[in-house]
Amino acid sequence: MRGPKIWIVLAATTLAGQTAAQTVPASQYVESFRKGSVRVGERSIVANLTTERPSLELKIKDSEDTDRYQFSLVPQRVGEGDDRIIAWRVLLIDLQRKYLGNLLVATKPPALLSDRPQDRAWWLDPNPYAVVPLRSERVFKVEDFYCVVRVTDHHLTVPERLLLDSMNVEVQFTESNPLNSSSCANRVQ
Repeated sequence: MRGPKIWIVLAATTLAGQTAAQTVPASQYVESFRKGSVRVGERSIVANLTTERPSLELKIKDSEDTDRYQFSLVPQRVGEGDDRIIAWRVLLIDLQRKYLGNLLVATKPPALLSDRPQDRAWWLDPNPYAVVPLRSERVFKVEDFYCVVRVTDHHLTVPERLLLDSMNVEVQFTESNPLNSSSCANRVQ
């Protein structure tokens, strides 16, 4: 009689593992080091990044219809002379204060090798051990607006090597707090 019980336990364990693997990771909330009252208009972007078109750059206008920010999705390459992509970086630069660098971090300067989510949420990293899971929704509060980033799909060139050849990213700029409409499990400031 031990045989059937063991199979039931194994089947339940396998099913639980599959269910856990299919759950969506918790959202990450990061308040930028940049405080202020600048607002931007509502805007949604869908970026289909590939090895042939690996970058996206666009200007974001403020509420006075002035080009205020440079939003970029930029590939992180394996190394010099090696064009393979290991991650994409999300950058928001104030065009009037470029010296401040990326506004999508909580502290300035962020520690590049930090294991704190507020220092790594701007990295879109497919590594299963990434500080912020790839499928986590990222909510950045910058000045008086929010930038929400979601990876909707990605493809690895060779799964065991974690090298990317494409990624689909949805980006939303909004003045309303997206946390009011959905819960954000990990609030990082």
